[in-house]
Amino acid sequence: MARKDTPELKNFRLKFVKQMLLWLLLIAVAELSLRALGYSSVSASLGNYQFDSELGWVIRPGQRVYRATWAYAHFVRYGKNGQAIPDREEGQPRTGTPLTALIGDSFTEGFYVPYEQSFAHQLALHFSESSVWNLGVAGYSPEQYLLSARRNLKGLKPKRVLVFFYPYNDVPYVDVPSLYGLYSKPVLSPDLSRVLNSPLPPPPPPAYPQKLPALLTVNLPWLGKLLRIKTPPLPEDALDTAELAPPKLERALDILDAIRRETPTSCNVVIYVPAYEEFATGLLTRNHALFQEACRKRKLDCFWPEDFTAEKNWRSLYYELDNQRHFNAAGSLLFSKSVTRALDSRAPCAP
Repeated sequence: MARKDTPELKNFRLKFVKQMLLWLLLIAVAELSLRALGYSSVSASLGNYQFDSELGWVIRPGQRVYRATWAYAHFVRYGKNGQAIPDREEGQPRTGTPLTALIGDSFTEGFYVPYEQSFAHQLALHFSESSVWNLGVAGYSPEQYLLSARRNLKGLKPKRVLVFFYPYNDVPYVDVPSLYGLYSKPVLSPDLSRVLNSPLPPPPPPAYPQKLPALLTVNLPWLGKLLRIKTPPLPEDALDTAELAPPKLERALDILDAIRRETPTSCNVVIYVPAYEEFATGLLTRNHALFQEACRKRKLDCFWPEDFTAEKNWRSLYYELDNQRHFNAAGSLLFSKSVTRALDSRAPCAP
C-alpha cells in the first residue's frame, strides 16, 4: 500500500519548487541583463564580419562585440569605417594629418586583447602626429592585403604603410580559395591584376547558433582556470604549415611588393609576426633566413623582430589556451616596442 504524503513532505516539495523557480528567474534576469549590456558572444566568422563579394568578408562597422575564449574575455569596439578602436574613441581619421596604414590579419586587428593593449594601438600612441588606420581583418592573407590597400588607400598618400606578415597564415593559404568560417577567399591572377574567382559567393546561412549564453562567456577564462583546461596540442600539420615553402613564400612577397609599388610612400615596411608554432617546432632560424633572402631579392624593406624572437620564455608571450595562439598583453607590448624601435631607426618612418 502506497504511503500518503505527509503535510511536512508536501511543504518541502512546495518550498523546493519555489526555490528552483526563484533560481531560474534570477538566472534569466542575469542572462538578459548581461545580454542587454552586450555580454553575449558572437561567432567570430559570422557575427563580427559581413560578406564582401571581392574581399570575402569585412568587419561589420559600428559594433561593440564581447570576445571570449578560455584565454580571454573583453569588449572590442569598431568604428564607422570598420577598424578596431579603443572603447573611448570614435576612430575617425583626423583631417590634415599624415596617415599611417596598418595592413594585416587578426594579429593586426587586435581583438585578442583589450584594444588599448594591442600593438596596433601602441603604434598609434607612438605615431601620435598621424592618423593611424588599422586595416587588419582576421583571416586575411596577402591577396586580401593587396585588395584592401587598393580599395582603402587609393588616391591617398600615406606617410607609412606597415604590412604585418604572419607566415603561419600568409604563406600556406596564398592562391588557395579556402574558407574562413563560411566565407570564401579571393584568388588573384598571376599578374595580380584581377580576382579569378570574383564575384565571391555569399556564405550559406549558419547551421548553428551564433550566440552563447552570456553567463557562460563572461566566465570562460575563470572556468578555464577552475577546470584546468589544458593547452591544446599543435595540429598534426603544424610543422608543414610553419615551415616556409619557398614557392609560396615568393608568391606571397610578390603580392606584398605590389602594395609597395601601387602605394608610393617613403616608409613601406613588411613586418614579420612570429608564430607560436615556429617557436614550438624550432623553425624560426630557418624561416628568418628564407624571409630575409626573399625580401632582398625584391629590395623590400623587411623587419624581423629580434627582440621578440630572442625571448627565452616565449610561451609567456602567447595565449596558449587560445587555439589561434595570439599574443597576450605581454606579447603585444614587447612586439610593439620592437617594431617602434626599428621604425624610429628608419629616417622616413620616424615620427
